[in-house]
Amino acid sequence: MKKFLFFAIIAAVCVITPVKGRAEVSPYIGLGLGLNSFDSNLAPAAGASVDDSDSGARFFLGARLNDFVGLELMRADFGAASLRGGAGSGFTLNNQAYVFLVDGELSEDVDTWAYGITLSLPLNRLNHKSGREILIPYLRFGLNSWNLDQTATFSGTSVSFSDSGTNPWFGVGFMVDITRHAGLRLAYDWFVIKDDDGVLDRIGSLGLDLMLRF
Repeated sequence: MKKFLFFAIIAAVCVITPVKGRAEVSPYIGLGLGLNSFDSNLAPAAGASVDDSDSGARFFLGARLNDFVGLELMRADFGAASLRGGAGSGFTLNNQAYVFLVDGELSEDVDTWAYGITLSLPLNRLNHKSGREILIPYLRFGLNSWNLDQTATFSGTSVSFSDSGTNPWFGVGFMVDITRHAGLRLAYDWFVIKDDDGVLDRIGSLGLDLMLRF
């Protein structure tokens, strides 16, 4: 429900047209790729292995309300992390030791809706009349409503579970103009994810995005 309310706020501000140039609301959309690292409380031991990184697509829309403040809604797919082990291998979770009795794999697939505020600092204006900037560092913060699908597979038999929740999200990065209406954005974001089993703490995502402004 929160993400739909946030989407409605963005849609509303995007139709506002103030009288003076750079005070004008600047809506944008974009897509990109994130390289994601899963920070968990799980550690392999005695022959088990963990794959705790993956990549995934991200799509977003937002609006710069002025030179310094904006709103953004983002959909991100983090991919999956997994733990594999043979019979007799083990792992620890929250300092508790476990042993695989048969060959098995545990995996978690995570995606999120993130929504929040961006704070920008325009630097090195290329042309004051056109309103273009060469470099714009920024930070952003808000909430992320995540969904997690867990799958446990043992000797060919799979069992699935789901979990969801809402936790903080924050990030830093910078934007570079290509043209007046297009730019690139490099960002690193932290998505706090507290699942019921206590496996995940957060996901770090290094992303490269293409932005189109209107």
